[in-house]
This record gives sequence, C-alpha cells and structure tokens, in this order.
Amino acid sequence: MNKGMVILIVSVLSLLFACNAGENNETQTNTVTPINIEKGTDDINGTLSKQATAILNKKNDFLSSYKILESENELIIAIKVDFFQQFTEQKIEKKLEKELKEKLHTKKIKVSSDEKIYIEISKLENNEFTNTEKKKKFTKLKKLMKDNA
Repeated sequence: MNKGMVILIVSVLSLLFACNAGENNETQTNTVTPINIEKGTDDINGTLSKQATAILNKKNDFLSSYKILESENELIIAIKVDFFQQFTEQKIEKKLEKELKEKLHTKKIKVSSDEKIYIEISKLENNEFTNTEKKKKFTKLKKLMKDNA
C-alpha cells in the first residue's frame, strides 16, 4: 500500500506539472510591417497604418496577429484572434473597426477576421508586385470584403 500511494502522488504531481508547463505568462508582441501601396513598406512614418499599429499592439490580450494594408488613406486590416476568442471574433472585428475609426478620425477603415483576406495581404508583403498590381489587389480585397459582409 505504501508503494501504491507513492506512485499515485508522483503521477498526480507529474500531471499537474505537465499541464502547467504549456502556459506562458509573457505577453506576446506583434511585429507587423504595414504595407503602404504608394510608398512601399519603408516610409510609413506618420501614416494611418503606423497609428493603427500602435493601437492594435495594445490589443494583444485577444489578438494573436494582424496585417495592415494602406492605400490612399484607406486601411484594410486582417486580424487573427486567439483560439478562445474565435467564437466572438466578429464582435471583436466590429469593436476594433469602430474604435479605429474614432481614434484615427477616418471612415475608410475595414477590419476583417477572414482568413482569405489575411493570406492575400501576406502575399502582398513579398513585394513581388508592382504598385499598379498592388492597387488592383487592394480594390479586389475591398470588393471581396463587401461580398462577405
């Protein structure tokens, strides 16, 4: 009986330590390079995308990552929420869009949690497209977002 009790205690402790090992209490920081179609990714100081990045970096409690695409003072932001927030991602999307419109004083901001939008913006980060191709992609993304709404 003494040997059984020791095995039980060891197995319970190992289970507790194994379950706790996956938790990470450090805050995750998003390293995002916003894409400005007219200026490229280099010159974004003072633009809407830089200001939006500052706001979204404070939202890392429920955002896992995001991508920003800017063209002619219009923003398309694709977000990915944390796993446990996926059931409320559309509420988060609307809340972020409203907050960004208020803080940046513009109505030309679209926020989407659609994976397709996120992937398309990621493709544009590769800089394999000319500015005219990027503008066409931007209008295509805006149309795609309207169709999904």
